Amino acid sequence: MATVSPEQIAGRFASKKELRTAVCKTARTLLGKPYVSGDNGRVGFDCSSLVQESFRANGIELPRVSVAQWSAGRAADPFHPNEGDLVFFATGDAGVSHVGIYLGGGEFIHAPGAGKTIRLTSMQAPYYRQRYAGAVDVIGDE
Repeated sequence: MATVSPEQIAGRFASKKELRTAVCKTARTLLGKPYVSGDNGRVGFDCSSLVQESFRANGIELPRVSVAQWSAGRAADPFHPNEGDLVFFATGDAGVSHVGIYLGGGEFIHAPGAGKTIRLTSMQAPYYRQRYAGAVDVIGDE
């Protein structure tokens, strides 16, 4: 899947920067919702459904699972992701297995796991820093 085309934002957003901000704002409205593995918002969210819903609410369709989302755009600067970029982590043995949305200021929003809720986390938190796999830009530049 390529990055977002100008036609996809026409009429809804003045710029891709505005779309990035809207995606992050949507994700923030889900803070505190429960993590539910395999759910897509009926009861709660898992990491990839949080990402999918945050983009879908703003007119952008993304794949359902994190591995497919990893391939949904182009590689972003892993050390300086932009607001709205997807950030990925290798939390298991099989490569990329966790995704969140970079909010800027060194923070990302994600659904971390069973018994937890959607939350903000620092990219420098030791657990995530050690497992960081990279960033993907599904929106693109102006």
